[in-house]
Amino acid sequence: MINNVIAATAPDSAGPTILSGLQNRLTLFGNDLYGPSGFHLLWDGAQNIDDPSAINACQWNGCVDASDNISARPDFTAPDDFHLSADSACVDAGVDPSPWDLEGRSDFDLDGDARPFGAAPDIGADEWRP
Repeated sequence: MINNVIAATAPDSAGPTILSGLQNRLTLFGNDLYGPSGFHLLWDGAQNIDDPSAINACQWNGCVDASDNISARPDFTAPDDFHLSADSACVDAGVDPSPWDLEGRSDFDLDGDARPFGAAPDIGADEWRP
């Protein structure tokens, strides 16, 4: 998983949980894993991982590689609109997906705008533009 927003946006939601374990080998680069207080970022089959630095350390069951993951409110422009606001922590926080994207599908966002715009790709489906 590269440059995804996995977030609970409803106030009463349980929040995101990625399931891992030896049967599910995961690579996590540049994702925003966010939810309300008390949510779990990842369950590795033996324990909950609740800190992005622990995810990035890749010492959990099923981790192939992990880096540059964050846990920050994505700050969408509206609850049902996945465009990023100017002050979103996801702006310029992603990783270059080109080593895994041989067909160039990550070169454009959900609106067809070229990526990246700025210092790095944005996390999520939208590449923020002023």
